Amino acid sequence: MPHKSNFLDIRQYCLPLKHTEVMAFCQLDQFLSPHAWSEQDWQVLQGNYFLCAASKEEPEDSLFAGGLLGTHPLRGDVGHLLKIVVHPNLRRRGAATLLLQFYLNHLRSIGARSLYLEVAVSNLDALKFYRKYGLKDLCVKKRFYQNGEDALSMELLLIS
Repeated sequence: MPHKSNFLDIRQYCLPLKHTEVMAFCQLDQFLSPHAWSEQDWQVLQGNYFLCAASKEEPEDSLFAGGLLGTHPLRGDVGHLLKIVVHPNLRRRGAATLLLQFYLNHLRSIGARSLYLEVAVSNLDALKFYRKYGLKDLCVKKRFYQNGEDALSMELLLIS
């Protein structure tokens, strides 16, 4: 049975971010702890990045229900998914799926070769989610995160 959607829209954001957008992404990212970025990390974000967010129908304590940050590659290059974060009260309602599909559609439309990401080996829900969308395991990166945790590199080929 499909999930009932709780989201009005998915929107792409331009860089550099406005202060209110920085604060909203920063607040949302705190749910990803211990891998959350600081407010300064979000403020200095510039260049070829792709940033989008899902808006909630009824905003609670943050502007976004979920957010995605990835690179904006050139044609034939690799898109690098840096993070997907969904508000804990809204998980398992389709926000991560909508965000990933939005990013994959964008990557395909610009002719990206593949999608690449790293995910903590202990994040079993994320591993299951990415494998469901066809991402394949590449290798383990030892002590990848600041806290010393290993990461699994994964890839999805977008063009044959």
